[in-house]
Amino acid sequence: MVIPTEFVLKGNFVLLESGEQKQIKTGSLNSEWTEVVSGLSENDVILKSKK
Repeated sequence: MVIPTEFVLKGNFVLLESGEQKQIKTGSLNSEWTEVVSGLSENDVILKSKK
């Protein structure tokens, strides 16, 4: 799966809807998209950090 690169936090974490930070393993990436190799399921809802 791919997610917007701007949703990936330092250390390859993403912010879940629950407020929890979850670490992901990434593959290919560019300035717009990051491939998520593992760590997220299709049911996880991620949020863009306000930082």
